[in-house]
Amino acid sequence: MPKKLTFLDACVLIAAFNLNHKSYKEAFDILNDPDREFVITDFLKLELLPNPTFNNRVDEVNFYKDFFNNAVQALEFTPAKTSEALELACKYGLTAVDALHLQTAIDAKVCEFITVEKTTKPFFRMNNPPFQLTSIHLHE
Repeated sequence: MPKKLTFLDACVLIAAFNLNHKSYKEAFDILNDPDREFVITDFLKLELLPNPTFNNRVDEVNFYKDFFNNAVQALEFTPAKTSEALELACKYGLTAVDALHLQTAIDAKVCEFITVEKTTKPFFRMNNPPFQLTSIHLHE
């Protein structure tokens, strides 16, 4: 059976690294699900790597790099893809990075996009996304 192609929002990876994060277990389980494969972009790297690199948090940097190295697809953005992400951002009130991530999920034809964001966030304004949009946000 083919594996479930998945895009993880940066906050899911942050939660999977941080044992004290309220969504740690859910994020860790998703990351280690043998029935999933993951898609990444350089924008995800740009979102995750600078802070722990600058602050010399080597274990965190290595955690993210291991994830990136095991991804089955690494999509690059072109000016056309950036324009499509801009259209998404304008249509649904998304931040730039969220629009880039969602456009990546569309382009990669993922089955699921997972975030830790609340379902009241702009991500969830998308009408009929071509993938399952899942939040593992746990209420406090």
